[in-house]
Amino acid sequence: MRVLIFISYCLGVLSIIGLGFFVVNWARYMKARIVHVFSKDSAQARFPIKSMAGFVGATLLTGLVAFNVTSVSRSEMLDFIDNAKTLKAYVNNQPAANSDEIVAALKTVQSVAAHHSHPTKRITIELHSDTGVVSVECGRDSAYPQEYWIFYPKYDLSSSNEIGRITTSALDSY
Repeated sequence: MRVLIFISYCLGVLSIIGLGFFVVNWARYMKARIVHVFSKDSAQARFPIKSMAGFVGATLLTGLVAFNVTSVSRSEMLDFIDNAKTLKAYVNNQPAANSDEIVAALKTVQSVAAHHSHPTKRITIELHSDTGVVSVECGRDSAYPQEYWIFYPKYDLSSSNEIGRITTSALDSY
């Protein structure tokens, strides 16, 4: 997983570098086009295909790797829940009275299409089992108060990008 995150950061840097090359070559192309309009020279300016392909390719690969990181993070969290014999949920470092409801809601995490909202206040949930502890953060949706964005703070990329969403009333009191 750490390799995927490293690759994602490297591709992100390559995207930024590629954007720089593309902008410079685009400016040269536009300048040459303007000069060509007023000249009798038949040579045309060439579109900067290589720099555009480098920028677009690195950007698409960055998105693909980021998507894979969120999918693997979601699977890792769900595997922990499925393989645990007993689970106890702690919300904001306090034992949750409705631990079973919270765990059941987290089992339903799935990727949801965006609807132009954002997460608001984040709630930290720790799941304690006989094999270890997993921590997730739930951000209440700004448009739908019973929808929560799930973040997986174990990795940098999944701590700032949602791994999925749940809809539950189990977290309303937090």
